[in-house]
Amino acid sequence: MERSRIQEPDDGRSVVRLRQMIGKVKVAMLTTLTGERKMRSRPLHTERVDEDGTLWFIVKRSAPKVEEILTHGGEVCVSYTDLDNQNFVSLSGTAQVVDNPQMKASLWSVIAEIWFPNGKEDASICVLKIVPERGEYWDGPATAAGRLFAFAQARLTGDTSGYGTQRKFTIS
Repeated sequence: MERSRIQEPDDGRSVVRLRQMIGKVKVAMLTTLTGERKMRSRPLHTERVDEDGTLWFIVKRSAPKVEEILTHGGEVCVSYTDLDNQNFVSLSGTAQVVDNPQMKASLWSVIAEIWFPNGKEDASICVLKIVPERGEYWDGPATAAGRLFAFAQARLTGDTSGYGTQRKFTIS
């Protein structure tokens, strides 16, 4: 008997779990649409994740991703992968460019300093705010032994629930 790992609707725990999973990873893959409406992804360091799941990044204002966000109404996808713990997150939402020196200063980090050596006062950088609207995560067994046990259980009984949890959710 196969049991589904997909749990819907959201029971209120998804954003909490999302924040835990993202907090361990920090580097996201941001996907935007190019001018030719082709998807393009690139890595970005997550500076902060708010209680409601809002994501914050520091970016170069002249980067193609900023133009793509502005051209396509802010539609983006952000994904995170934590191979050590077998956790995977995919979020779809709306991005906006925030030109606020105080916000930039509050998000500033050692990582930002490496990428933007002219400092937080540099006018060529800005803040990218992404508000997720829907998402999905896969939370699997973190150890090799756990994965082996889940595989054996699925092979013998057809029960794939040991592979972890897959959860789709919306954020309102």
